[in-house]
Amino acid sequence: MRRRSVGVLPDFDMRECIGPYEVPAPAWYSSHLEKMRISTVEHVILVNDVCSLEKDEARDDLNLVRLLQHRGWPATRPWRGPCPWPTPG
Repeated sequence: MRRRSVGVLPDFDMRECIGPYEVPAPAWYSSHLEKMRISTVEHVILVNDVCSLEKDEARDDLNLVRLLQHRGWPATRPWRGPCPWPTPG
């Protein structure tokens, strides 16, 4: 569900249209590229959940980090202060 709700997949199509290149159809529809697309979407979701953890905790929103903590993963964070990655606004 979340994989389809994130705006990453349409971005792949837009990048191909904007860039001066075209991925050949056999490569575009290959299982290897599909696995790369899925991995990219999963990465974006995870980074988003790490960066929005405090906000999601305050609002009691669903968050993958919170779910993993609920299932026994340690609640410690490997960084101090704000999210270590740049986040929009």
